[in-house]
Amino acid sequence: MLDPTSRSIRSAIIPRIGRAAALLVLFASFVVPTATAQDENAYEAWSRIFDVIRPNWSDPEAARSPGFFTEDEYDAIFEWQDGPLEAPRGAALRYFEKAESIAPLIRDLRGTPRFDAGIDLNDGFMVMLPHLAPMREIARVCSHLARRATITGDADAAVEWLGTSNEIAAHSGQDGTAIGSLVGAAMS
Repeated sequence: MLDPTSRSIRSAIIPRIGRAAALLVLFASFVVPTATAQDENAYEAWSRIFDVIRPNWSDPEAARSPGFFTEDEYDAIFEWQDGPLEAPRGAALRYFEKAESIAPLIRDLRGTPRFDAGIDLNDGFMVMLPHLAPMREIARVCSHLARRATITGDADAAVEWLGTSNEIAAHSGQDGTAIGSLVGAAMS
């Protein structure tokens, strides 16, 4: 099931680029690999993003460090997301400035269909999955970037971010856990 933002973005894009083009992009984001090798593990690219948005993300014993986005920025972006299609302002605009700074790292995730975090499933229900929350956060960033592109009339950027979101959603489901698969479904 799509979250409300994804539904509104897709419904706003389809009249602008056409239903056939939107379906082609959706299909291509799952089937057609991009520039990097099929065998490359996306874990390293994800780790670079995690290190930026959540320092100490993989250490459960570490003190919680401040996040990449502030609480004010989160509040503003969620209010903007639920509002009418208009340009972001204030803290939401600061959110986008930060999102743009990590956009190249997010783009690096494309074309790497394999994701292996090296999780030891022998721990059973006690296994730590520190990669899932920041993965979901990056999917939200992609969704917000796509919505902003839709608002500005940049159909190419909107399609790029929706395609990126769909492509990277497959990564979380490859960790061998049911919750990873559920996060992947929420990301797409």
